[in-house]
Amino acid sequence: MKLNQKNRVSTPFGDFHIDVENLVDHFLHDGKKSESSQTPSCTVAAWTPRVSVVESETGYEMVVELPGLDPADVSVEMQEGRLEISGEKKIAELADGIQTIRDERQQGTFNRIFEFSKQIEPDGIKAEFKNGLLKIDLPKSAKALPRKIDIQVDQA
Repeated sequence: MKLNQKNRVSTPFGDFHIDVENLVDHFLHDGKKSESSQTPSCTVAAWTPRVSVVESETGYEMVVELPGLDPADVSVEMQEGRLEISGEKKIAELADGIQTIRDERQQGTFNRIFEFSKQIEPDGIKAEFKNGLLKIDLPKSAKALPRKIDIQVDQA
């Protein structure tokens, strides 16, 4: 499987980039606190859900972490060997008189594209959403499966 350039690679630093962005944001604003809160303003990076992919002899299995999402807000499409997973994580609006002091929850739209080097059987793809995890089974087409070739023996 070849990953599209839009995909991020998981690193041992976890969400270290968020801490760095918060620090940079703090210095860019000269350490000033935002007018609407008592804490420094911060910027959280664009949201990219975490994905694991395993390959077996008969296909691929993907698990996508989508905590807090409604399955109706997620789309899975397969076209020309490219699997596209997209959606939006919405945060509930606050009632009048309530303001957010700090919100570091991941939110907004996301789009992940995966290209498969082996052919996938599109009619056999199954997706299941349970407990914030999207599990996608992608069977390889019969053409892509290994096949044992019988050797003919000359009986002469």
